[in-house]
Amino acid sequence: MLRRTVRLGIGLYLLLAAVEAGHVTLAVILVLTSFVSYYYYLRVIWKMYFEEAPEDAALPAPAGEHHHHHHHGHHDDSGVDKTAADPGCTFAGFGSAVAGAGDLDGDGIPDLVVGAPGDDGSGTDRGALWVLFLNAEGRVREQQKIADGEGGFSGDLANDDRFGSAVARIGDINRDGIADLAVGAPNDDDGSGNAGAVWIVFLEADGRVDGWQKVSEQSGGFGGDLSAGDRFGAALTGIGDLDNDGIVDLAVGAPGDDDGGDDQGALWILFMQRTN
Repeated sequence: MLRRTVRLGIGLYLLLAAVEAGHVTLAVILVLTSFVSYYYYLRVIWKMYFEEAPEDAALPAPAGEHHHHHHHGHHDDSGVDKTAADPGCTFAGFGSAVAGAGDLDGDGIPDLVVGAPGDDGSGTDRGALWVLFLNAEGRVREQQKIADGEGGFSGDLANDDRFGSAVARIGDINRDGIADLAVGAPNDDDGSGNAGAVWIVFLEADGRVDGWQKVSEQSGGFGGDLSAGDRFGAALTGIGDLDNDGIVDLAVGAPGDDDGGDDQGALWILFMQRTN
């Protein structure tokens, strides 16, 4: 638009010079040119300030440049794939946590689990976990949602639990040949407000939930002392078999722990045991 404005100014200057010199034909041509530029200028201003841009509007790319619009696993010329939530959905924090799930469906391609702690499908910010079955190009071939009352999950989630804030693969605890997951819900209110919890989720080959175990101040054999605002489960990871019992153990972050001062944070090492 700046370039058009400069052209308009130059055109008006040349018009005045042509009139002064008596070049009538040149003056007429310059008038028409200036009118077209002026009309374009006004149209641009009107669109900028008085017309609502369409949802997918984009500025035209200069010559030699290309803009790629990515949707649901779109593959562009750079070889990069992007997997995103439906653009029509409200923000759910999809992608806040990601972990490899191994090859759940046995097709030879590793699958993913993705947290969406702001998901409101069953209540405000209760959260969700998505199991994504990928193809060889990194596109999503199929997906399974795990949330309060969905995907076979029958655990009790409350508003603002933010299930899916953290996720980790923790081996095959129940010995069914399928990898199991640890999923953080740092705003869970067991014991006190936002004390936090971790859900151990046992998966089936189709990504649905076969069983679960909640670990919090009041559940799952956890004997630690959690307080309000500790946010136990905000981060977690499998750390291998520390005690050599054949079961992967778990490290869990509690960034709001107040030992030593307000919100100093703490790390809990959980030695897991088999369910059967």
